[in-house]
Amino acid sequence: MKVKKAVLFLAAVLAVSQTSITAMAHGHGGGHGHRRVSTPTYSVSTPTYSVCSQADCIATGTHSHNGVTYLAHDHSVCTVNGCFSTQAHCHDGVAYLPQQHSVCSVSGCLSTEAHYHDGVAYLPQQHSVCSVEGCFKTGVHYHNGAAYLPQKHSVCTIDGCLATEAHYHDGAAYLPQCYGVCTVDGCDLTEAHYHDGVAYLPQCHAVCTTDSCIYTGTHCHDGVAYLPRRHAVCEINGCAATEAHCHDGVAYLPQCHSVCDVEGCTTPGAHCHNDATYLPQTQNDSYGAGTYGSHHSGRRHCR
Repeated sequence: MKVKKAVLFLAAVLAVSQTSITAMAHGHGGGHGHRRVSTPTYSVSTPTYSVCSQADCIATGTHSHNGVTYLAHDHSVCTVNGCFSTQAHCHDGVAYLPQQHSVCSVSGCLSTEAHYHDGVAYLPQQHSVCSVEGCFKTGVHYHNGAAYLPQKHSVCTIDGCLATEAHYHDGAAYLPQCYGVCTVDGCDLTEAHYHDGVAYLPQCHAVCTTDSCIYTGTHCHDGVAYLPRRHAVCEINGCAATEAHCHDGVAYLPQCHSVCDVEGCTTPGAHCHNDATYLPQTQNDSYGAGTYGSHHSGRRHCR
């Protein structure tokens, strides 16, 4: 009998133990079979950089030298007189931050860059854009004592307009059209012009170098256009030529002769007295109507 009771007691203990183990496996309070999991904690380390010690380094943020990362060093503000740099920069191998200049308030100052007044450096004034009708100025300028920036005119598109400066059409201002330079062989025109309905700017002619050439305007040699030479004034004693002319194949401008003042001289053309050349007292058609008396002995107007 005692043995039977002992066996029953042992079976009861085993049953209770199994129930507790099952309950722990499924959680408490009806946990629907989900196991409670704890979240792991991680630690993140921030990299630590040294401050850059390179004297001429003007970097203002984190940067690298030879693959090593550094923080920017604290530059001093530049105090070099006359320095208008607006960014970090160097003087004598030392890096500086830019100076903080004031904006210029000097009345009438049209400077568009950093500048000085009485030894003090200023940034340029912020002028308004000009709105005065008909104003073609291309730089900072004045109207009634107020400074303005130039207007931004449109480029002219009027067909056939050869204006080479700012101009008007129907009250609207335009900049000149951008024509190509004329390349027509032999063209000696010196202003904007047309060829076959196309507008061109004049060619940039070379100066004529032909010794005997007496042309005084743009002209051609062998189909090539040239600007006139700057001829010397003729100094040949006794030369009475009144137009550009040649001596020994070299072109000269005429001498500025005096009007003849020899009393009683009636020679009709340029002539000589004592190896000096004079214009005639009585002018023919070559010099214009009228008579020069002996009291008009001034020099003839030079060409």
